[in-house]
Formats: sequence, C-alpha cells, structure tokens
Amino acid sequence: MTTSMKSFRRAWTAGWFGAAALAVVGHFVEHKPWSVLLADYDITSGRIWLLIPIWVAIGPTVVRRLRVSRTESAEFHHQTAKG
Repeated sequence: MTTSMKSFRRAWTAGWFGAAALAVVGHFVEHKPWSVLLADYDITSGRIWLLIPIWVAIGPTVVRRLRVSRTESAEFHHQTAKG
C-alpha cells in the first residue's frame, strides 16, 4: 500500500471515528435518549445537524486531498519553471 493510500485511509478513519464520537458524547455525556439524538438528524423537520457529522466524517479526507493536490500542483510548476 502506498503512503498516499495509507494517509487517505487514516483521514477517512479519523473522520468517521469523529462523527461516531459526536453521537456517543450526546448520548452518554449529555444523557440524551437515542430517540432525541436521532430526531436531530431529521432534515425533513428542518434539522441541519446531519451536516455536522457528515463534514466531520469527510472533512479530513477532503482537506487531505486538497493539500496533496496543492503540493502536486506546486511541484509541477516548480519543475516546469526549471525547464
């Protein structure tokens, strides 16, 4: 497995772990029943909380890809400038 793939997998795992941790904290730390927590994910009722765990889940991967893309672009321009 390449270093890039390992890094992608770590970012993906960290994101989903973070999203799951949000639900666990809500249930066990704030002592909210699962029914109340799940109601916060109901977009049809105007609840946009669902966007937070989605971003927490995919955010590390998105940022990782943007950083890799920017680095590769800078390296390409540097190589092109050298001629």
